Amino acid sequence: MRLATQLVLITVGCAISAFLVAMFAMLANEHGRAARELEHGVETAARILSNSYVGLAPGMMRDARFPDWDALATVTRPDGSCARLTHPDGRPWRSDCRGMPGRDDNAPAWFAQAYATLFTPEQQVLRDIVRDGRPLATLTFSRDGQAEIQRAWAETRRLAGLTTVLLVSLCLALLVAVGRTLKPLGAIVTQLEALARGEHDARLGRLAVTEFHRIARAGDALAATLAAHADERERFSLRLLEAQDGERRQLARDLHDEFGQHLTALAATTATVARLTDAQDAPLADALERAQASIAHLHGLVRDLLGRLRPPGLDELGLVGAVTTLVGDWNRRCAGRPRLEVRCDPACETLPRALAAEILRVVQEATTNAIRHAGATVIAIELRRDAASCTLEVSDDGRGAPDETHGERGGHGLANLRERAAACAGRLEFLRPPIGGFGLRLVIPLRAAGPAP
Repeated sequence: MRLATQLVLITVGCAISAFLVAMFAMLANEHGRAARELEHGVETAARILSNSYVGLAPGMMRDARFPDWDALATVTRPDGSCARLTHPDGRPWRSDCRGMPGRDDNAPAWFAQAYATLFTPEQQVLRDIVRDGRPLATLTFSRDGQAEIQRAWAETRRLAGLTTVLLVSLCLALLVAVGRTLKPLGAIVTQLEALARGEHDARLGRLAVTEFHRIARAGDALAATLAAHADERERFSLRLLEAQDGERRQLARDLHDEFGQHLTALAATTATVARLTDAQDAPLADALERAQASIAHLHGLVRDLLGRLRPPGLDELGLVGAVTTLVGDWNRRCAGRPRLEVRCDPACETLPRALAAEILRVVQEATTNAIRHAGATVIAIELRRDAASCTLEVSDDGRGAPDETHGERGGHGLANLRERAAACAGRLEFLRPPIGGFGLRLVIPLRAAGPAP
């Protein structure tokens, strides 16, 4: 759930809770007001009736002028109330009830039930009328509970309508305000996603909200730290590759100069001995033949090792020429099935030799893997460079790789590619080309190698 939506929902929940509390307070106040009206009415009526007894001549019939019931017409009484006067012995004397005005908005049953549960709408107040210590009558004011419920329902509807308008306005204003306030979160998430992709140049700068600004400062500091570590790792990887390349070149020279020279000498010696040996000496001839075969085998091993230690053609042709030559050799061997296509950026010629050697080895490994396992008709190789990175893409239109292998087609081949990518501080990605098949992309950062020409 989005944070803005969650905040709005929380606000709406708090507003509804506040509305319910306010509604309960309003209903309680309405109930208390009804009770106070009834109390005030009975007190006023009792005083009027008590005063009407004053001034009667001694010995006159009390019933002739008491009570003065018409005087009670001036007493304010709520709708649905009744006034009753009884003799001291409990016999009914006078009574008057006031009905309720007709309404179209009668309270629903659920509201009436809830109100009756929370409060006691049926009310009755009694007052004894006494003069000179002698009881004259008992006055009773009562009110029908339905009248109180109906008035409470009218107030509830009024308050609910006003609250609904206020709540809708609040939600709309809150959506706009929260949306504007949380807008920097999008930039923060974008920066974190960029950091996850290895892009350490994204910066947020200053943000208006204090909390977001603190997050932005922490994010910028993290990006700067990761960028520094990435530069250091790239420089270390480049130095390590250069050291390895130097050792490989030295080892290749030793193999060529020492092993090659001695193997050539051994081959010449065994050939000379074979010419001077008596043809009738079969055991010696067999031994010499086996020695010559072993020397030839060692020659082949040395050539293979030299090819691994010093990629063929790299020193003489450069990276672009070596890749182009490699593709041409494969096309001649495969007779056009699959057909290899290559596009190389001339700017790649200026790459450090150690990186160029690793890229050429990746091209060899990826091409061999595709030819062996893809069953493709076309294999495309693209090598390009910009100021920040060098990118190699190898894709084919073959059978692809099952999802469950996660790009593991070719057994140890892709595992070797991952190791080479890690050695270059690069990022290896497996692709699904639009035409199907399988592809990989190797992105090598070049900040430590200097800008492109």
